[in-house]
Amino acid sequence: MPDTERRLPRREGGAQDDHHGGGNVNPMLRQALAYAARGWRVLPVHSIRDGRCTCRHPGCLTPGKHPIERGWQHRATTSGADIWEWWERWPAANVGIATGLESGIFVPDIDPDKGGDATLAALIAEHGPLPATRTHRTGSGGTHYLFSHPDFPVISKTDTFGTGIDTRGAGGFIVAPPSVSGKGAYTVTDDRDPVAAPEWLLAPLRDLASRVAVGGDVPTVSGEPVDRAAIPGRLGELLKVMLTDGQGRHRHFYRIVAEGRRAGYSQGQLVTLAAAWCAMTGKFTGRVETQVAAVWGKLDAEIQGIQFSPAGEVGETVARQGSTGPQMTTLLAQLRDALIDSDTLDRLPIPEPLIDGLLYRDSLAWLHGKPGHCKSFMALDFACCIDAGLPWMQRPVTQGPVLYVIAEGATGLRPRVRAWEDRAGQKTGVRFLPVAVQMLHAGHTEAIAELAAELQCVLVVLDTQARVTVGADENSAVDMGRLVAAAEKIRVATRACVKFVHHEARAGDNMRGSTALEGAATTILRVVKDGPRLELTNPKQKDAAEADPITLWVTPRLQSVVIADQPYGPTLDLRADSENKILNTLLDMFETTGASATNLREATGLPKSTFFYALNRLVKDGLVQNLGTRTRSCYVSAQASLPGEVQQVQRGPSPVGPMSNATTKGVALDHRTPWTTGPRPGESPLGYAQRLSRERAEATP
Repeated sequence: MPDTERRLPRREGGAQDDHHGGGNVNPMLRQALAYAARGWRVLPVHSIRDGRCTCRHPGCLTPGKHPIERGWQHRATTSGADIWEWWERWPAANVGIATGLESGIFVPDIDPDKGGDATLAALIAEHGPLPATRTHRTGSGGTHYLFSHPDFPVISKTDTFGTGIDTRGAGGFIVAPPSVSGKGAYTVTDDRDPVAAPEWLLAPLRDLASRVAVGGDVPTVSGEPVDRAAIPGRLGELLKVMLTDGQGRHRHFYRIVAEGRRAGYSQGQLVTLAAAWCAMTGKFTGRVETQVAAVWGKLDAEIQGIQFSPAGEVGETVARQGSTGPQMTTLLAQLRDALIDSDTLDRLPIPEPLIDGLLYRDSLAWLHGKPGHCKSFMALDFACCIDAGLPWMQRPVTQGPVLYVIAEGATGLRPRVRAWEDRAGQKTGVRFLPVAVQMLHAGHTEAIAELAAELQCVLVVLDTQARVTVGADENSAVDMGRLVAAAEKIRVATRACVKFVHHEARAGDNMRGSTALEGAATTILRVVKDGPRLELTNPKQKDAAEADPITLWVTPRLQSVVIADQPYGPTLDLRADSENKILNTLLDMFETTGASATNLREATGLPKSTFFYALNRLVKDGLVQNLGTRTRSCYVSAQASLPGEVQQVQRGPSPVGPMSNATTKGVALDHRTPWTTGPRPGESPLGYAQRLSRERAEATP
């Protein structure tokens, strides 16, 4: 079957694409194939989703107008197979056409916002009208005139014919209909084939091509006057160095131009200075202007090698739509564009919660705990609830796709997932990746970022950090800085929360390794297990208030366990081990007399910190009461009991009840039931203790 007869792609579930006009036809793919049939090289371009560019950079300067693929200049193609693959991968992508000799077209771009209409009108008044050729209306209301390519190179350049008229030629591209950018839709206003441009339009392009330095991309300029008395010391020393053939004159020439540019000299002034040095050494005689232009172009490329966004990230330079190829915006201009004022702060996006008060989109997060403290169970519960859109422990969630990297292997994953699904009453849609990708390997990081972006993930989990950083030194700020940079690439590509599951030092309660991780984290969560009880704490939130500690419970389910916000079954059996020891000691040794804190701790043999933590929990839950004072304590059990056994008091339903952290199919959430024993109304603590002792004695056979 011919490529053009293949069924055009649709979104999952049969839904139309963002830009579908109807039926199952993707107009972007159809038009991309039509352009390719004309011999025009095609490339996928970012589009607009929910009012934002799909690149998801918060400070995107050209929304819906810049290429998706890196190295697009070399990857743009007329291959139907490649084009099909692109739009099956990104069905909502806009369509771009690479200009230049290989596509056989060049394009004057009229930008009315910069005065292009007035400049064109003046040119037409002087030279006559443009011939009828193919034209497109741009999203900003401008015009693209498509002309057949002449027999000389056409250089991509801004303001080629005057203010507001740029040229798209070698190394350039245009956004083409039916694309929609952040400024509006692109449409065809004249669909005839491109024709040859008039001579008055070609003449300045031909002149520009003749002036471009060989192997460079900067036009040559003539020498300009220089005050030699004011030459700074470093540059002056370089200009005095006498070198002969074979002593590195080419490298020294480069240093002269670089130092002069750093000192603030223009290209023309450096031609004057370099000419004197060349005359002295005999190097580049007669072609100083060309060589200065070549070095100037290389320095441009080096200066533009990084780009700062308003959010403070450093990324690779991308050509702006208004300045493609060599005419990229300088670093200084990018920094100017990144400046914001006080009013702009109010328009910056606020953190978007994934789990209310705990996890946020577009962030880096760490969940840590000691071995065996249910870190992975907690991470899985987060992931499944977010993917399903179910509340987590009665906290609202933002639903979205989740990618879970199981770097420790998938052997024990199945029973955990089945237990969660059994409690939730539905299948999870989380996508699991049982591969130990290496975050310090650039290729692995880029692949994960691309995969997560393709899945449109809101959460990416890497379990565990140690398994995705094999060979790295956790205590090295350099290695962990590289890990943070890799995680940032995923975050920037997806606007997802990138969350690591990590271990902590055995002797401490902080994350294991360099403090660079804590400094980079938006969110830090810690889980501590004591018997069946878990405590989730939130030591850090960079952009929001830290959440209060959350008490949770490990509950058996099928062949595994699940996390719940209340215990099931007998309360005593589900207390922490340290709490059970205190309760049993009170009942066995101090049933009628009570015990001071000191005597009770000595009898239990628990460490001081563990003892008081457990005792305070028992008092808070009403299982233990202090009948004395703060200085002379007398702790007694508050549960009525028969000799040799403790009454089984239950909170909540049995283990076969519905999941506690969600409402599914109309079943109400579980709530804790009140304690069934305790002091009677108006009864004093001492009277309560005496009554319990008397009732126990009467019940004794």
